[in-house]
Amino acid sequence: MYKDNYAFLIASPEKALCDLIANSSQVNLRYMKDVETYLEQDIRIDMDEFNKMDKTIFEDYIKVGKKADSISTLLKFLRR
Repeated sequence: MYKDNYAFLIASPEKALCDLIANSSQVNLRYMKDVETYLEQDIRIDMDEFNKMDKTIFEDYIKVGKKADSISTLLKFLRR
């Protein structure tokens, strides 16, 4: 994307969520209840929008990103 002769990238909602989890030292999503609490209470995500997210982005992130265990739990929650 370009604006005023500057180029920048905008992360997809899925990538932004993965980055938020991976870069938050206090976040450790070990159980499904942890995911539910994090999404609904901590970051107040719109659950209808969350349920529409592209699962393949989370799968790819698990392979190369930080906090693969937390992202895996998030993916399991999304697939429920």
